[in-house]
Amino acid sequence: MIQVPEKEVLRYLGYQGSEANEQVLNEIKCLTNELKENINPKNIYNIYDCTVNSPDVKIGNMTINSSSLAEHLDGCSKVILMAVTLGVEADTIIRKYNVQNMQKALITGVICSVMVENYCNLSEKEAVNQSALFPVKRYSPGYGNFAITYQKDILRQLDCSKHIGLTMTNGYMLTPVKSVTAVIGLTHQQKNTEEKCGKCTNLQCNIREIH
Repeated sequence: MIQVPEKEVLRYLGYQGSEANEQVLNEIKCLTNELKENINPKNIYNIYDCTVNSPDVKIGNMTINSSSLAEHLDGCSKVILMAVTLGVEADTIIRKYNVQNMQKALITGVICSVMVENYCNLSEKEAVNQSALFPVKRYSPGYGNFAITYQKDILRQLDCSKHIGLTMTNGYMLTPVKSVTAVIGLTHQQKNTEEKCGKCTNLQCNIREIH
């Protein structure tokens, strides 16, 4: 079961150090229950050989040109490609509230973001357990100069359309929307890596954690 900590939802909603009113708290609980009862999350992952020759990274039969990904995967001999989705049901519920109630639509979208992040964590642990190597924190298209366009290659490599119903638009947006693709490095020696918020260059992000 995907966990949805209320504190995490409130942080995404901007309630940092301030109390949400009873109505917001009740809506979070009700909408969380609705999503848990209706969504059908799916994941897929596979382990591939990896060769890093910065700025190029070769994974399976694809080559990614990204100096930031190459730096992140320095020392990795293998990687896990992973894709997760909450499914079309999450998108359907968000669309419903976009028509009926914009506040509920906002809260539903935030809950889904928390859910997909925590589902990524569960899926990552599951995938890493398939290898005896040490994992490096997952890295997704859109981080650094790892272009969002490479989502297309990851979807193709994992055959996501067939296995979990995950596709993308011509604008490289994932469909269903509440989905994530990622690369997880695997090394023979444990490697210290910063948390994502610590590495992110967007210092103005309102959900940035303080380290």
